[in-house]
Amino acid sequence: NEFMIIIEDKTSTKAHGNQLIRYKDYAMSKVGEDKVIAVYFKTFDQSHYRNEIKDGFKIFTRKQLLNILTKYESIQSDIFCDFSNYIQSIEDNTQAFKNKEKWNGLAWSGFYQHLQTELMQGDWGYVANPTGGFMGFWWAFQKNEFCKQYLQIQHDKLVLKINSDKKENNKKFRNICYKHYLAKAKENDLNFDKPVKFGNGETMTILTTDYLIRNAGSGLVDIESTIDKLKKYTQFIEANFLSAERFI
Repeated sequence: NEFMIIIEDKTSTKAHGNQLIRYKDYAMSKVGEDKVIAVYFKTFDQSHYRNEIKDGFKIFTRKQLLNILTKYESIQSDIFCDFSNYIQSIEDNTQAFKNKEKWNGLAWSGFYQHLQTELMQGDWGYVANPTGGFMGFWWAFQKNEFCKQYLQIQHDKLVLKINSDKKENNKKFRNICYKHYLAKAKENDLNFDKPVKFGNGETMTILTTDYLIRNAGSGLVDIESTIDKLKKYTQFIEANFLSAERFI
């Protein structure tokens, strides 16, 4: 009768609109601000929780839940065991990037979370497109007043992309960036290739390369070597960023 606890349980979706603020405002109108405990519970994962934290919610993750469930493994309950096994299966599939050759969406999200920690930057999520979509990771944004230049992982491909400010600049900036970064990549002994087809839109891929390093025997991705390689590409775009005057 003293506290009101809000638990927003999200599985594979995210909070949208101002729903969290509405829930919290309603609770505060009943018991006051100091008596509201707001929890954002996430069964799967998402790239970040900045918005939820800004809205005043504490984050409760799947790993935190598993830490509790494992303390009660002796409970004889089919419902409890089924639920615990289900949550554990999500975690196992998320960590499968460490021990499986082929990755599904959960394994990619696990790899991207690990990559975020190693690079100390980046965001990830599902990217929809006409060919079926993919789990992507984007980072190393370099910005000037004319365009953004950044790196993006599209499953087994690493691409360098630009985002121009105006439609009439798309082709011009694309060509300037392509020639610049291709030449700099050769100088730095980094592999980058021209995409099969140049796009001509707001966001365009200008260079592409394979980046995953696999162990010859097992076929598994060598996570440490792959991340070291991605760090080199990160340093490359940061060191060779095209400043605004190059576009004038």
